[in-house]
Amino acid sequence: MNARTLSGLRSAAVALIALLGTTALLAGPSATSAEAQRVQRHSDRTVRLTLVVESPDIEAEPDDTRRTRARRLLAEEASKRILTRLKAIGVKDPRAIVTPQNHIQVVAPGALSAQVVRGALLAPGKLEIRPVAERSPHWTELAGQLPEGVEIRQNPGQVSPDRVHLWSADFATLHRFTRRLALGETRVEVFPTREGWRTLDLGEVLATEENLASSELRSSPAGIPFVQIELEPGSAETLRGAASSHTSTTLAVMLDGEVVSLIHRTGGQALEIPCPDHLRSHQSRQAWAAQVAGRLATPIPLTIAELTEP
Repeated sequence: MNARTLSGLRSAAVALIALLGTTALLAGPSATSAEAQRVQRHSDRTVRLTLVVESPDIEAEPDDTRRTRARRLLAEEASKRILTRLKAIGVKDPRAIVTPQNHIQVVAPGALSAQVVRGALLAPGKLEIRPVAERSPHWTELAGQLPEGVEIRQNPGQVSPDRVHLWSADFATLHRFTRRLALGETRVEVFPTREGWRTLDLGEVLATEENLASSELRSSPAGIPFVQIELEPGSAETLRGAASSHTSTTLAVMLDGEVVSLIHRTGGQALEIPCPDHLRSHQSRQAWAAQVAGRLATPIPLTIAELTEP
C-alpha cells in the first residue's frame, strides 16, 4: 500500500469514508460573475474554520478515557493531512491546531475564499480514473424514451451513428433520466459543457488515489491552472494502454464521485489534469484547481464537519 494512504488512521478509525457534498465549485457550467467578484474581494483575507472529526465507532466506545484518546489521535492525524492540503493549494504559513476539545482550528492566510478552502478540505479525496467510451449505441435505441429537454447529439469530430451522447441545458433533468437507466457495466456520468450538460459513458477504474506518486498545482504559460499528477509505473502503463485502444482515447478524472476533468493526451507517468473548458473566468479556474489539487495532495477518508457559531 502506498505511503500516501491512511492505513494507520484507518486501523484507528475503522475506515470511515464519507462524501460530504462540498463539490459545488467543481460542478456547474461556470462560477457566476457574482461569485467571481466575491472570490476576488476575499483573496487577501485570512480564512478561519473550526473543524471536527466525526466517528460513530469512537462514539460507541464505552470507556471515556479510550474514547477521548481516540478522538485526539484522529484529530491530530487529520490536522497533519489538512496542513498538507493547504500547502498544496499555495497557502503560505497555514495552521491546523488541535484544541483541548479536539476541534481543529484552521487558519489559511491569503486563501481564495472560505468556500474554496472548504472544498479543498472537507472531502475524502477519492480518485478514480476511468476510460470514456467513444461508442454509445444505447442512446439511439432509447431515443423514443427521452424526456423533454434531453436530446441526442453527435460527439465532436465524429460522424458514426453510435458515437453520440445525451445533452441538456438542465443538469437535474439529464441526471434524473440517466439515474433511472441500467446499462450493465457502463457507468453514465453527467459533465458540464460551455452551454449545458452532456453524458459520458465510463468504463472500469484504471487508477485510484492509491496509485498516486505525487500531485502538484501548476499553471500554463498563459496562466491557466492545471493539476499535474504522477502515477506509479504500473498504473501509468495501464492508462497508456487504455488511452491508445480503439474503444477510448479519453480518460475521465473522477474525484469524490464527480467527473472533474477529461484527459485527452497521455504520455509518461506524469499526467496533466486540465481545467475544464466550461470554466472561463480566472477566478473560477483558480477555485477549481485549488479544490482538485488540495484533495489529491493526500486522502482524508474520514467525516470532517465544520462547526459554526450558533
